[in-house]
Order: sequence, then C-alpha cells, then structure tokens
Amino acid sequence: MVHASDQLLQHLHSENKLSKRFPIGLEEQIKKWDVEKIRSFHERWYFPANATLYIVGDIDSVSKTIYQIEVRVSILPSPLLLVFN
Repeated sequence: MVHASDQLLQHLHSENKLSKRFPIGLEEQIKKWDVEKIRSFHERWYFPANATLYIVGDIDSVSKTIYQIEVRVSILPSPLLLVFN
C-alpha cells in the first residue's frame, strides 16, 4: 500500500533521491548510528535554509503567511559555515 505522503514525494521530487526514500537514510544505515553521529548530523544539516515547508489548507493571505514564517524562522540560529580548501 502506497501512502499519500509517499505519492507526494514521488510527484514533487521525481528528479532526485527524495522520490525513492526519505532523506534521513536507509534503515540499515540508521541502525548503525550512535548519539554523537545523530547530534553531528543534526547540527550540520537541520536548519531553515536547508528545509522545505509545505503548507496545506485554506490560507486567507499568502503574504501574511509568508511574513509569519519569515519572522519565526529569522530568530533561529544559523548553522556554522564550513569552508573547504
């Protein structure tokens, strides 16, 4: 049975891996993680600029909704920038 969320991912992300699996990784990979790996992964990759926000439902004002999101996201800390030489 295919869930609606799986169908949505397949439709929206047909051009990349997200259409085939969740971005967090394969189950056999996740089982090998320890607390430090999870913390490090979260600090490295989980921040607003690296996220996708889906809004579903009746929205009275798109501009007000965008403004409210921007206000809330702007107070979140930015990730450390890594420089590769």
